[in-house]
Amino acid sequence: MFDGLDGLGRDKGHDAQQKAVQAVVNALYDLLPPEGDHIEHRGFYLARLYGSDTVATTVNGGKVSVVVSREVDKAFVELRRVMYMPGFGSWFSVWMTVWADGHAKTEFNYDHEPDGGATPPGGIAYISDLQMYPIDEANRPEWLKQRVAEGIADLRKYGKKSYPPWLLAMVKAGNKPSWL
Repeated sequence: MFDGLDGLGRDKGHDAQQKAVQAVVNALYDLLPPEGDHIEHRGFYLARLYGSDTVATTVNGGKVSVVVSREVDKAFVELRRVMYMPGFGSWFSVWMTVWADGHAKTEFNYDHEPDGGATPPGGIAYISDLQMYPIDEANRPEWLKQRVAEGIADLRKYGKKSYPPWLLAMVKAGNKPSWL
């Protein structure tokens, strides 16, 4: 059902990106109710934490909340993975609209702190994200530097009980990060 996408650049790995985008668009298209005009998906995606909100708009303007399956969120996680650029990272949040005719439009947020809703991600979540999708210090937005500093402070304050599994494994292997 995918027939086009606005907002996706032509970067390295374009074919993998297009395939991942098509999978996401098709998954959202399949959630469009029969009387649906379009479906909007807004989500934030970090390495080990994500959240989303999906709403379909009917042809008469009504709004219908749509529950996405874990598979849809996994498709967005895969899209984020294939869009990763070493040293520059990947997007933090996405807004995708898919219309009944198959047309899609997407906006990716690379620079601003994602809206995490009532319980926004803490600093440790951003440290975990940087572990998976490293961003060179010079390319990190100021808000991200602040969240990472908060996460490091929390890790030091609460000790090993607050360490994510990947950090526990690093420390156990004798590779304690210098920032810890």
